[in-house]
Amino acid sequence: MATSPNANEIVTRLLRGSEKATLVIDTRPRTARDGASLQTTQEPGSTYIRKTRRVIAVVSHDSNGALYGGLFIFKWSGDALVLVDTFALSASFEIHVSQVTSSTSPTSTNAPLKSSVAHCLVNILSDGREFAFVCQEDQAVALERECRKLQSLTMTSEMRAESTQSWLAAYSPPIEDQRIDDLALSTAFAGSPGDEDGDAILIRDHWIQQQILASRDAFSSPHKLRLRVGTFNVNGRLPDASIKSWVQHMGPSADRRKPGILDSPDMLIFGFQELDLSTSALIYSTSTLLEDTWTSAIMNCLEDTGGSYVKFASCQLVGMLILAFVRKGQRPYISEISTTYLGVGIMGLMGNKGGVGLRFRFRNTVITVVASHLAAHDGMMQKRNEDHREICNRMHFPLRAATPAEAAEPLRPVSSSIFESDVLIWMVNCLLYLDNSDRAYLNYRIELPFEDVMEQIVESVAPRDLVELLQFDEVRGVVTFCSPLTTSIAKCLKETQASIQLFQRNADYFPPTYRYLLNGTTIDSKRRPAWTDRILSLAHPESSLQQTKYESHPNTLLSDHKPVSADFDLETRSVDPELQRSSIATILSSMSRLPTQANSAPRLSLSSKVVEFGNLRYLETSTQFVEILNKSDRPCAYRIISPIEGGLIAPHWLKISPIYGIIAPHQSITLTLTVFIDTSAATELNVGSGELDTTIVLHVEHGVDYFLAVNGRFLHTCFARSLESLACLPQSARYTAGFSKANETRPSTIPKELMRVIDWLMSHPIEDRSNELFATSSDLELLSLIREANTEDPFPFEDETRWSSVDITLAFAEVLVLFFAALPNGMVPSSAYPIITGAAEEDDSELLEHLSPVSVNVWVTLFAFLQFACLQTSRQEVEAKRIGECRPL
Repeated sequence: MATSPNANEIVTRLLRGSEKATLVIDTRPRTARDGASLQTTQEPGSTYIRKTRRVIAVVSHDSNGALYGGLFIFKWSGDALVLVDTFALSASFEIHVSQVTSSTSPTSTNAPLKSSVAHCLVNILSDGREFAFVCQEDQAVALERECRKLQSLTMTSEMRAESTQSWLAAYSPPIEDQRIDDLALSTAFAGSPGDEDGDAILIRDHWIQQQILASRDAFSSPHKLRLRVGTFNVNGRLPDASIKSWVQHMGPSADRRKPGILDSPDMLIFGFQELDLSTSALIYSTSTLLEDTWTSAIMNCLEDTGGSYVKFASCQLVGMLILAFVRKGQRPYISEISTTYLGVGIMGLMGNKGGVGLRFRFRNTVITVVASHLAAHDGMMQKRNEDHREICNRMHFPLRAATPAEAAEPLRPVSSSIFESDVLIWMVNCLLYLDNSDRAYLNYRIELPFEDVMEQIVESVAPRDLVELLQFDEVRGVVTFCSPLTTSIAKCLKETQASIQLFQRNADYFPPTYRYLLNGTTIDSKRRPAWTDRILSLAHPESSLQQTKYESHPNTLLSDHKPVSADFDLETRSVDPELQRSSIATILSSMSRLPTQANSAPRLSLSSKVVEFGNLRYLETSTQFVEILNKSDRPCAYRIISPIEGGLIAPHWLKISPIYGIIAPHQSITLTLTVFIDTSAATELNVGSGELDTTIVLHVEHGVDYFLAVNGRFLHTCFARSLESLACLPQSARYTAGFSKANETRPSTIPKELMRVIDWLMSHPIEDRSNELFATSSDLELLSLIREANTEDPFPFEDETRWSSVDITLAFAEVLVLFFAALPNGMVPSSAYPIITGAAEEDDSELLEHLSPVSVNVWVTLFAFLQFACLQTSRQEVEAKRIGECRPL
């Protein structure tokens, strides 16, 4: 679905001047015309799919030149957008993309991943929070790319993680709308339970999946495998002593002490390209001379590590070679080794281009490694795309039966694709250059003139210095930086972009690896540089693949390429089949007695039937808990339903979790109730008495309904009110319940709450840090003190020691921005927008004619202050431009 014409504009208006929306997509709910039901795509432990329309925005925050990222999720409310949630693009942020398929997800945590073609399921995870939605593939591609770009910039900042996320506090989301529940349960409300049989099955199956994952430690044991992968285009050269830094992963920043057995990996897999450049190499050869030479050289390097390694697999196609080594002690855990190769060179068959692959099982994890070499030169983009598609589609591994009985099985698969794996690592090599030419899917370039690229490379003295150059690396638009997928990693590859964009790749914080003068570290000035040597990875989430290092090795001198290596920590599991069957049987048996009739339904006991939240403030969260006990001998399936037909299960200011589940016999669960008053809710509550009350209906499948009353009192605020209503209030907004007591005949010239903030800012200038005005995120407690201060009393900061005077003034500036951002209809009506864009630079008279008298007073006062703020710095024009871009103002 295309982005709504107004979505980008609305999001832009909602942001402060220090934030910018770099991508906005408008998703839609999954419908029957898309094929299978969404519930078939869910994995055990996966988050649920939002079936309501959502607008997803990637937002950048500029703090003194340092960029940080956030992911904002909005919902439509008529023609307006309401914030649902925010995620900081920090180190803990993960975005998982998978294909929505019509095949049921396997219950085994180690089942191979199967092929699919459909829309993308996007899972967002960060600090224990989850969100999921379905969108079109091109939307998922763009979202992945932009998130990883900003996440990379965030992680290169020197600021503390707490600081990088503090700016998001200005965008506190409301409590999520829970009209549609998670598992596509039937429509139900108090007195009308819906399809209880079908709902109970859905809830039961989801619970079983969760229980199997939660109990896997009872039938399996985790093991960490330290895996090292390296790729090297050797340009037809034989190994020399300089390859030691690559084999032992001694990058420029590595510790130069001699590696010991505890520092060395458990397994090493190396991929080679251009092993043989002779004419005769175009013909397939069975000679192992070059393989033996490189094997010997690598084994000599490994002897220095103190470990004892053996080669357990190899595969060669002309100049492409995979070599795999493992510690002797780990060799017994490797089984089902299979190798294959595919030539896509001359006539689509010859072995000068193509790929070699290795597939094996380590304990209970299937690992696939591919080393490929694609077509070269600028004019061969289409051929490179075709080569990649051919490898994805045609490369299959023969599967050998483990027993005669298995061999006799008529439906036994005889081959496996490269994507039917738990872990897939792809070593890519292609002669792709860096210039300012047109974008190409597999032609990874830097979109800068050649001279600018060389200048950046020469001046880069540290990895982070390459960040600017990386922003122009075209592979960022091709290879999506994604964490392991939540469902299948297999896809039908109609387009090259459909396969390569799924892989995970850390940013290349090392200089381009091609092209160098032989026997040196000098870039060949006659050829355009490129990151042609890359290591990509993709994994099922239960395999827990973590990349710990990613480096080039410039001191390896024998080729015109520099080799690249990556270290991974892979968590695998040893499964005891008997214990697994027993554990699953126990879980299934506990669900065998779900009630099917109302007279056999379990009875529940609630720890409280009334939940009192007390006083509730704007933009502050309050949480209460209710214990629910199953007093019977049968399991209970429950769900939260709406009190009325067609209504929400709860008001949008209240979140309930979990909204469905299973309660085991004589066990209890905790129901979490969270209230958050956002701007939308405050706008409504400011008008009334402020009393909050609602009823939660907990329905037991094939049983009765239980009712839980929720009460609270909203403390009125000057935020989320119109300027006109504030000006008419006879006293502080806190003590004015709605408009009924407003003195509408004698409005003040400007709301006193606003004037107090501006007075503070003008009486506490910050000349030395004026560039931070409206551009920093302040402490949440400090913002709350300013926001909640009684209008009749002075601000409580005369003897404050927790914050500096400058920090307090910056917080006042942020409160001012929040105030204008919360105005229900803004200060300038939409009818006046054409006047703003067409007016002379210093002529605002026509605009003021369209404003209310109070808005005119506010306009004049505000711009008098902004002019004063610009005069506090020697860089007045720069500050004026920066402040002028603060959108809420």
